[in-house]
Amino acid sequence: MILSNGCFLFKKKFMKSAVILVGGKARRAEGREKYFFSIDGQMFIDRTLSTLNDIVDEILIVGKDPGQGEKFISFPQIRYIFDEIPDRGPLNGLITGARAARGSEIFAVACDMPFINKKVINRLFSFLPGYEAVIPIWENGYIEPLHGVYLRDRLIKEEELMENHSFRDYLDRIKVKNIPVELMNDIDPEFLSFTNVNSMDDYNHLTKPFQNKSP
Repeated sequence: MILSNGCFLFKKKFMKSAVILVGGKARRAEGREKYFFSIDGQMFIDRTLSTLNDIVDEILIVGKDPGQGEKFISFPQIRYIFDEIPDRGPLNGLITGARAARGSEIFAVACDMPFINKKVINRLFSFLPGYEAVIPIWENGYIEPLHGVYLRDRLIKEEELMENHSFRDYLDRIKVKNIPVELMNDIDPEFLSFTNVNSMDDYNHLTKPFQNKSP
């Protein structure tokens, strides 16, 4: 737009951010770094970044300490940050990411979800106007807070108010749009987006079909 005085007015770009949480202890996965697990010849982290690159304007990885960040030096498209107060759970990690994020809307995801889906994520973002978070919910009431979208400013405000670090309590205090997972049936009929690897048994079960593929 050109103003009457001949100057140009540039509209500020609306940005979206993604926050990947990698700081968990992975006790049920023998303490191994699940984001470096591979499936069908590709690491989880590579699959996640490939999906997110086409959706958001920036990607942040939130880890547990500075040393963990050295493992992501070969990923120039991300910014690594860490929890200054570790071991307080995923909500604290997400708030840490929100403080560093430039986008007003944030997609939060765990590092052990190798099948996230662009169309599913975009649909979640589309429901956010008028709400402070959009969270998928299963028929049995189980929610997917680490596959949801959030308003950055509300997360940052929560840091000042937070008496505990419970995701459930946080979601009870804000205006949330719960999206039945079944509404994703047309774009993710097997609901693979929500597959996560909690244990080595989960990982072995997930990779077995790929191990049996013919060369």
